[in-house]
Amino acid sequence: MERENVLTEDGEEKRVLIEAKNLQRLIRVRGRKVGGKPAYVHAVDGVSFKVYENETLALVGESGCGKSTLGKTILNLVPPTGGELLYKGVNIYGLSPDEMRMMRRNMQIVFQDIGASLNPRHTIEQILMKPIMMFHPELSNDEVRERAKQLLETVGLSPAEAYMLRYPHEFSGGQRQRIGIARAIALSPKFIVADEPVSALDVSVRGQILNLFNELKRKLGLSYLFITHDMSVVRSIADRVAVMYLGKIVELADADDFFADTAHPYAQAILSATPIADPELSRSREVIDLKGELPSPVNVPAGCRFCTRCRYATDECRSVEPELEDIGGGHLCACVRRVRGEI
Repeated sequence: MERENVLTEDGEEKRVLIEAKNLQRLIRVRGRKVGGKPAYVHAVDGVSFKVYENETLALVGESGCGKSTLGKTILNLVPPTGGELLYKGVNIYGLSPDEMRMMRRNMQIVFQDIGASLNPRHTIEQILMKPIMMFHPELSNDEVRERAKQLLETVGLSPAEAYMLRYPHEFSGGQRQRIGIARAIALSPKFIVADEPVSALDVSVRGQILNLFNELKRKLGLSYLFITHDMSVVRSIADRVAVMYLGKIVELADADDFFADTAHPYAQAILSATPIADPELSRSREVIDLKGELPSPVNVPAGCRFCTRCRYATDECRSVEPELEDIGGGHLCACVRRVRGEI
């Protein structure tokens, strides 16, 4: 089981901000059946984890494993099939529409395709002023406009006056991502889902945006669920790492522990494929070649979902579905053989 609390370097206890309990998001496939029953895509299938205050939890996994769906389900942008999502102990799925609308001030998202998420017919001034005006009707237009300028300054677009009356298509990808981040922090949230926010950016710009995320975390006390498939990004931003495979989390650990002793065979495989700058070390390490393709999320394998591609799989792995278990120091792994120390 995941720890109830964690301690900072100063010995202070961090409080839980977000807690997912057995979260599930099944999507009905029309016109298809499995075993005579309606077919469902198991996009998110029984996921539980915590995000602590002022923490970055990186969520990694290959395309199609359910990362983005999980992020949207957490924010109730897509409805869950089952489970609970607690924000400071409050289950947001039990809120009324009006209550959920007010809750969204605390929980925001930065999208991967930021260009598609910015209204091309609105200026940057309009994009940033609208959420502030909706939630703070007591403010005058001048006060809201000043707040929008401050947001642009905060994300590194200065002087703000040079950007306010321009449209999204007039900006580079990195600048648009900064605008998306400014919009996400406009209402002073405490939790942000960052869905592959740097995957479409050049390497040099990527580093700048990651530094911005880290800076805002320190200044504003933010917590992130940072969705990515890039392990170099994880190294630079994560406090903890969760690895997702076919709708389930298979490993969850502090970032240092994860990179020092990657536990799950799937996590070992994706980490082994990460490029290393040192050519000698790169040539000497073993790259684990995963056989086969990712199984269909409609017809998931029995037992461990990774058993069809795992080099350590046994008959037990094909029949027993593993649970996340502590293998030491709060390092969780869903692998029966690793839990017993056999691999």
